[in-house]
Amino acid sequence: MISNELNILNEGGFFIKNNVLPQTLYNNVIQYFNKKDFEETYQPENIFYGNKYQAYPCYQKHIHSGDLYDFIKTILKKIIDKDFNLALTLRKVYSEELLKSKVNTKYGLKHKDDSDFAGVISLDQTVDGGTAFYYNECDKYPDIEIGAFPNRMVLYRGKRWHAPCHDYTFNIRKNICFFIFYK
Repeated sequence: MISNELNILNEGGFFIKNNVLPQTLYNNVIQYFNKKDFEETYQPENIFYGNKYQAYPCYQKHIHSGDLYDFIKTILKKIIDKDFNLALTLRKVYSEELLKSKVNTKYGLKHKDDSDFAGVISLDQTVDGGTAFYYNECDKYPDIEIGAFPNRMVLYRGKRWHAPCHDYTFNIRKNICFFIFYK
């Protein structure tokens, strides 16, 4: 990674790239979200809840290979100068289900990821959605929000407190989540 970008990310900053996916690949991803083979689940997955409505209900599809996986890994190799493993997930959240859940506010569950870096590629353009970032776990409101914009990648330190921002004017929030683990 370019040392200036590495310093920014290590100090809690962000790397933002618009139009990250080529248009054909982006269009294929959009069409894939219309398929029915997403797994019904919730976030955080590693905590037991009685049902998905006690957490952040969502639908996910883990991607381990293919054009999308290869392209994102290639882009990230240009940014990160260490060997890493990539976990890639397509995620969609239905506003109707989120409203029924215990996480029925604009900000989802505040959390850190177990990865060295994490990121999201938004597929929607909203005025009130995106990702919120916090300085401390106990902060009630975020320090900064980065808005959702189609085909925008936001890369950040995995250990940074963050939460999804949900725009309820959309029926479905769609994004690509990825996690980078140093080897």
